[in-house]
Amino acid sequence: AALGCPAIMRNGMTSIRPSTGMDNSTTYSPSSGNVVWSLYSCSQGVRVEAGATTTLSPNVRVSAGIDIQSGPVDIDFLGPAPQQQDGNPDGTPLSSRAQLTFHDTVGVYRPAAYVETSIRPFDPLQIVMGLRLDWARDIESWSFDPRLSARYTFDTHWSVKAGIGVFSQPPDFQETANGIGNPNLLPQRALHLGAGFDHKFNRQFSLGMEGFYKNLERVIVGTDTGLRF
Repeated sequence: AALGCPAIMRNGMTSIRPSTGMDNSTTYSPSSGNVVWSLYSCSQGVRVEAGATTTLSPNVRVSAGIDIQSGPVDIDFLGPAPQQQDGNPDGTPLSSRAQLTFHDTVGVYRPAAYVETSIRPFDPLQIVMGLRLDWARDIESWSFDPRLSARYTFDTHWSVKAGIGVFSQPPDFQETANGIGNPNLLPQRALHLGAGFDHKFNRQFSLGMEGFYKNLERVIVGTDTGLRF
């Protein structure tokens, strides 16, 4: 879950929201030339997104930006202890589990930076290389996600494409909260691979097909002693 003022995020019976002061929320999204940035703010929370793109040559374009989430977040929890998001390993109905009541305010600071470079070594081939770096202070963990994709265009109708990349997602706040979760959890991570083709019949119609493979790591699972990966 991300801190997006003034959104309210829910997960089961968990209410996760930016802390008090939502009546003063503002959004500002100017742009100038190749620079675009947005500011979402409330009296006790802020999210800033900024990005810029520059063309170094006719065949090289570079984009970079930041995404910063910061502020206190209230967690109100009523129900059985958090379990994994997909399925319950021991099969016990939720209604038979012990009920917990929990409240906490978490100081959230999750800055991220990214860079993406698009290169055309020769006209039919386009290569896009990307890198994203995230820090989650609430779990004291870094995420380093490289990505690479390529497209080769044969003519005005046919092209093939392929890509590989790593994607990370930090745990939800209630999953790492002391008292109901596991503060030692790390961001979940997935390796994506894909390849396919596109065929353009005319300006109105096109067809694309793609196969993919995804490998998941650090998947959060529920156990008798709580959440772990």
